[in-house]
Amino acid sequence: MIIITAATGRYGRLVVDALLRRGVSANEIVAAVRNPGRRLPSTPLADVVAATPKRNGLL
Repeated sequence: MIIITAATGRYGRLVVDALLRRGVSANEIVAAVRNPGRRLPSTPLADVVAATPKRNGLL
């Protein structure tokens, strides 16, 4: 399982795309995002989780 933080951001999106191009199965990728409603790659990922520092008690 690979967790990508900020998966809908400028660089996180590129990391997800690169992993998929390199043959990593989409069901091995978990996208940790601030806003789960933002667009991700059309390939269904293993999971999309809402992860913000405030929500997770880090702030």
